Amino acid sequence: MLHKKLLFFLSLFALLFLLSVFAFIGWDKVAGSQTLEECRHDPVGKNKENLSSCIELANATGDSRLHFRLGVAFANGEGVEQDYVKALEWYRKPAAQGSSGAQYNIGVMHHNGQGVQQDYAKALEWFTQAATQGHPKAQYHIGFMHYNGQGMPQDYAKAYEWFSQAAANDLGRAQNYLGTMYSYGQGVPQDYAKAHEWYRKAALNHNPKAQNSLGLMYLNGVGVQKDYAEAFEWFSRGAELGDSEAQSNLGAMYEKGNGVRQDYAKAFEWYQKAALNGVHMAQHNLGLLYVKGEGVAQDYTKAFEWFGKAVRNGSYVAQNSLGLMYVNGAGVQKDTAEAFEWFSRGAELGDSDAQNNLAVMYLLGDGIPKDFVRAYMWHSLAANQGNQLALRNRTEIMKRLTPEQITEGQRMAREWIEAHSD
Repeated sequence: MLHKKLLFFLSLFALLFLLSVFAFIGWDKVAGSQTLEECRHDPVGKNKENLSSCIELANATGDSRLHFRLGVAFANGEGVEQDYVKALEWYRKPAAQGSSGAQYNIGVMHHNGQGVQQDYAKALEWFTQAATQGHPKAQYHIGFMHYNGQGMPQDYAKAYEWFSQAAANDLGRAQNYLGTMYSYGQGVPQDYAKAHEWYRKAALNHNPKAQNSLGLMYLNGVGVQKDYAEAFEWFSRGAELGDSEAQSNLGAMYEKGNGVRQDYAKAFEWYQKAALNGVHMAQHNLGLLYVKGEGVAQDYTKAFEWFGKAVRNGSYVAQNSLGLMYVNGAGVQKDTAEAFEWFSRGAELGDSDAQNNLAVMYLLGDGIPKDFVRAYMWHSLAANQGNQLALRNRTEIMKRLTPEQITEGQRMAREWIEAHSD
């Protein structure tokens, strides 16, 4: 009898042991597939079976890290079809358990309207939960919302406060914004030395926008001694990291030979990269290279195309270039009426070259009635901006005008300035 009882207890012990083993395996591994650590590292793996087992494991264990990782996979489309709604579902549990990363990601989804309706108030709520735990990107986003007045009145002081917290956590994009705020005196007194300090910190953290801004400071001698070599260095870094403005500025350095040996082919290369990303200055400069045949075969048709793209992207100097193409019939049928239209547009926007060319059309009566007084007015406006050609032209036209006409032209110029002043 004792022997039978002993066998019973041993059997019961063995059964409990096996159950505990299976339970342990069940918590760490499903169907002999992915372990918890494997799922945390890569919930998708090489096939859909891995994803299914990781989802089962996440539901069985409630593991917060795995829930978060699945959210990231669905949000970014890592091995699965991108699905913001599913991403949000997986983020909720870790967010409720205090995961600043999940809280931040939910904030981003509300901010951008990904998987949910865009809601700045909810975005701010989630960002704040993450930011109070020291999440640098959440701190940055709160600053960004205050800076741009998203869901709240624009407030540079609060933006500065949050950017400062993120910058203290070594976030490059926040450091870049502090540089911008000191550069333009937004929420703080304008201070180019501090702007340079923050731009440099951000630049050393591989922020391409800061690298471009730092290059501009050295190029123009703002807050630092003018140094073309330093400007070239920082534009190069930003350009290599894909910043289109830095690419455009690097192209200009090569074209002018500032800080580097002049190289039109290199200028064309970098202008083209920036131009394809929609930078109107690069598009205009690319057009000029085609006109002059520098770094590329001369091609007026392509020049005309790039000038048109630059205008559509907001370039006012390209309007003057289009006017020149029409007046000379280069890359397009000669059309003085179109030339007059483009010179007029550029002139009204304050481009001194367009103002000078518009004055010449009035002087010569090229497609329009001659008007020496208006010619004097536009030459004067261009000359007042330091346009040397316009200054010489104004001196010549004054020889043809009466004192009364000069007085009238000066009055018209004053009225234009008053109408176009801020």
